[in-house]
Amino acid sequence: MLFDGMIGRGKVSRNADNKERGALTHSERPTVSHIPYISIIVPVYNSEAYLPDLFSSLENQTFEDYEVIFVDDGSTDRSLSLLESFFQRDPRVSIIHQENAGGASARNRGIDHAKGELMICIDSDDTLSPVLLEHMALPFENSDVGMVISYIDTYYEDTGEYRSMPWAVNVDLATNTPFPPASAIDLFRDVIGYIGNKMIRRSIIEKHNLRFQTIRSHDDLSFVYATMAASPKIVILDEELYHYRRRSNGSSITDTTMIDLYECAFVALYDLKSKLIAMNIWADFSQMFTNYALYMCKWKVDIAPGNKADEIRRHLRDEWFRKLDLLGFPRSYYLHSEEFSFIGETLDYENQNARKEEILRLNNEVKKLKTQNNRIRSSHSFRVGHMLTAIPRALRRIANK
Repeated sequence: MLFDGMIGRGKVSRNADNKERGALTHSERPTVSHIPYISIIVPVYNSEAYLPDLFSSLENQTFEDYEVIFVDDGSTDRSLSLLESFFQRDPRVSIIHQENAGGASARNRGIDHAKGELMICIDSDDTLSPVLLEHMALPFENSDVGMVISYIDTYYEDTGEYRSMPWAVNVDLATNTPFPPASAIDLFRDVIGYIGNKMIRRSIIEKHNLRFQTIRSHDDLSFVYATMAASPKIVILDEELYHYRRRSNGSSITDTTMIDLYECAFVALYDLKSKLIAMNIWADFSQMFTNYALYMCKWKVDIAPGNKADEIRRHLRDEWFRKLDLLGFPRSYYLHSEEFSFIGETLDYENQNARKEEILRLNNEVKKLKTQNNRIRSSHSFRVGHMLTAIPRALRRIANK
């Protein structure tokens, strides 16, 4: 990879820290003057089964100048107890406890307490490559870099397999070199709006007061893309440094992206649009936003069952297409033909449904008439009548010749 070597910052000496730490509770930790280079923020909710793996991956990091801020989001299992134990053995750990308010709220609490120049938010059931912090921090030596993105793989806990996630970051994008985000016209679509594999220069989010949206699904979408757009340059690393945990049956342990929460995606898109406008960069990202928003809208319809898909189409036609400002551009403005066609299909879907229903009704009517005709032709009275009229019909044919 392009960025090799250690960043110019010393490692934290664990032995020296252990002598001074003593048996402290999280409310008794003395204030230290050292400001960590990286803040790691971890929302935690009922993750006792997965925290030991996360602790190990944090302790095994090759770069040690960091703090970890765990935000316990009202866990009802042994998560808080495990966090306390980890706190006792590592002075870089702090714990915030709050009543259950969701992952976005927990991340925002962590951001408010973060001190590092760089920041990364990870999920409590995932794990990190030992070199994640070291390799993701290196590109920030370039002061223009505001975000670093790594590739992701998926860990299937039932089988112990790791599988690549090539759809999470488009492999055709430039890697290991800084580039302005506006220069990649389809960047929002090419990079998944998930927070875990992205390290951020914290001054950018503080400058623009960027925080996670407190909604039930897609709560990281507007934060990720707004921060990406606000970065003078970003870097994509061609290494799978973040390990996303998933069950072999396909479900994510923390997944809340349910069909019934489809409108959260549209709310998140609207919030992203508002952020881009507020940061005065809408002109640079409006086409990128429009195409990504259409992609998300179509995806929500595609994954929904029939009746729910019709409901989503109605909401798009009656409200969200116009609220998100997705209509009225020249054909060349839309980068993908399938999304352009989706607009027309959605605006006209009720007429299309009516035509389909009429065709179905007529087909059923034809089937019914054919059945009735077959019954008549096979009846005794029809056969007798057919025989009695045979001679007159024959005479009529002769007379017509």
